[in-house]
Amino acid sequence: MPATRRAHTSADDEAPGLRVGARKKIVRTDPLTHTGRHFGRTVYAFSDLRYLLSQGLTRTAEIEAARDAGEDDPSNTWSAKGRQEFAVYNDLLSMHEGLEKRLTECKTAEEIELVADLIHKGASSARAEDTKSLKPAIVDLITPPGGSISPPLHRRQKIGRGYNHYVTGEFLCPAGLDWTNDE
Repeated sequence: MPATRRAHTSADDEAPGLRVGARKKIVRTDPLTHTGRHFGRTVYAFSDLRYLLSQGLTRTAEIEAARDAGEDDPSNTWSAKGRQEFAVYNDLLSMHEGLEKRLTECKTAEEIELVADLIHKGASSARAEDTKSLKPAIVDLITPPGGSISPPLHRRQKIGRGYNHYVTGEFLCPAGLDWTNDE
């Protein structure tokens, strides 16, 4: 007996929300992006990751070469900024198990840049998410208890904020200047 097809009925037209649509493709995010989110929030939000990774690899190789040759630790000759950058690099390595191995397996500068871009993507999205969550909190903070701000500020938009609004402009005004004085 041949298989029968279900006839198109008017009941299908009445409830389009009950129809099963196409499945969404599951997108896997590289774990380095998650590491970047954590790194951006806890260690260093605005770092140049390409520079940090390349300098970190160079300094690590320098330390290993000195150790193999039986020489003193070369980090003693680095500037304070260089030591700080290397400490940030080590913090990043400690956040992601296998990152050091992944970096040492990179054969070209482009591969290191790809790793840096993934970490930067996570740090950047964390910053965006954090500032997005601050907008409504700032409105609540500057609104007097039981009062309102005139003209009103939108909780989720940046339009009309900054120096364009009397209340927020007053908060942004440098301490030595009087916001109410037009001169």
